[in-house]
Amino acid sequence: NSKVVSVSGKDRSAVLLGGKDPEIVLWDDRNGGYTTSSSYSLSLPDWVTRFNQNMKVDTYLDSTWNRILPEEIYNNNTRADNFRGEISWSSNGPILPLQFDEFKLRSLNSSFYATPYGDRSLLSLGLEAVKFYKMGLDNETDILFLGLSAADGVGHSFGPNSHEQLDNFIRLDKNLGKFISALEKRIGKDEILYVFTSDHGVLGLPEYLKSKGIDAGRIPKPTRDSLFTLALETIEKEVGPNKVNVYGNSFYYNTNMGFFEKREATKILKSILIKIPGIESVSSKSELLKGGNSNIDIRLKNMVHPKKSPDIYLIPKKYWTWSYRSGTSHGSPYDYDSHIPFIIANGRREGSISTIKVKSVDIAPTIAKSLNIFFPSNLDGEPIPFK
Repeated sequence: NSKVVSVSGKDRSAVLLGGKDPEIVLWDDRNGGYTTSSSYSLSLPDWVTRFNQNMKVDTYLDSTWNRILPEEIYNNNTRADNFRGEISWSSNGPILPLQFDEFKLRSLNSSFYATPYGDRSLLSLGLEAVKFYKMGLDNETDILFLGLSAADGVGHSFGPNSHEQLDNFIRLDKNLGKFISALEKRIGKDEILYVFTSDHGVLGLPEYLKSKGIDAGRIPKPTRDSLFTLALETIEKEVGPNKVNVYGNSFYYNTNMGFFEKREATKILKSILIKIPGIESVSSKSELLKGGNSNIDIRLKNMVHPKKSPDIYLIPKKYWTWSYRSGTSHGSPYDYDSHIPFIIANGRREGSISTIKVKSVDIAPTIAKSLNIFFPSNLDGEPIPFK
């Protein structure tokens, strides 16, 4: 009898969080509203249609994203604005204020979910879902998943040390405060368990890290492309045609390749691709699965599926990114990418900070135990002790 609702700026986030039998799963449709799939509902619920009609993303075209607090606060707590390596959203450069009228409506619709105002609308939609499904009002525990996307979008463009990201977090804090107050007024402070985390971290802009004396950089795409081509041509000549497929920055072997063909292809890829500036290692799937027990090795093991994953991986050096010209990204095994925030809270205890090591896979069994729900003993995670 529990109700499950999942809402996110991204479809994959909403679907994965929503699980197998939710009431509804919703995500930004990149056209100024939210949508779902026929897997969950044959038609968009009326209450979502009404919400979409009231979003009016086009009205933001004459709006400005400015700092919500005095500029001095940003100057004292971030790096300089308009830092080299940022992606500009405006003809004024990557600096606040940003003029939304420079976006065409189609462009604004497609990126709205990744702005602070997209997160604000998502929280409003979450509250509407709570009201429509009468969540939290009976004796059965309900779950509301909210996937907020602005930190990712702003982080990719401006980096984690930017005025824009600080302003986004200040706005998120304010909007979360309003959401929590409305939720507790409706349901009761002692009737809600909050879990706050993220799916990954982010690398600082390489240009900023360099200014701090850190060996950082951008993997040069022209060099990468030319060495990729050279490696594939060498494999075609020495092993045979149509043996290896490149996908992104990884390589798959055709399933009809024999042991010796794979060994020769691996040798060629390793010898050529290690020459790409910013590459720490060129590793096979089997090498990663047989790796050691360091944090990095364990993260790499967890990244690999024995059958479905690529056969050859390129692991970047620490503080190096595949983002070639500007912006930044994530996806490496290093701490700045894998260390995530984690807050679990209810209205029944004072706040405290724990120094025990926890993982994101600990969240599900923690919630299950707090609700006295049975869960298998062979899960990757285990319950986190809290009262």
